[in-house]
Amino acid sequence: MSADARQMLHELIDELPDIEIKCAREALAELLARSAPIPGEDPQARVDRRMLETGRLQRIPTREDILNRPTFKR
Repeated sequence: MSADARQMLHELIDELPDIEIKCAREALAELLARSAPIPGEDPQARVDRRMLETGRLQRIPTREDILNRPTFKR
């Protein structure tokens, strides 16, 4: 980040009321907590969890879903 951009951000933050800074801090803390890995969680499980949280997946496909999906001829 350039020094000018950093300075501009500092100025914008200085102009914010305390309540908005508090809300922003709480929102950032929540995002960090949600994205933090769970101890012992494997990487694929973390990706699946995040995709469920963000709505990109409605459910995690099971082994049976994958094995029983229809195949198409080329």
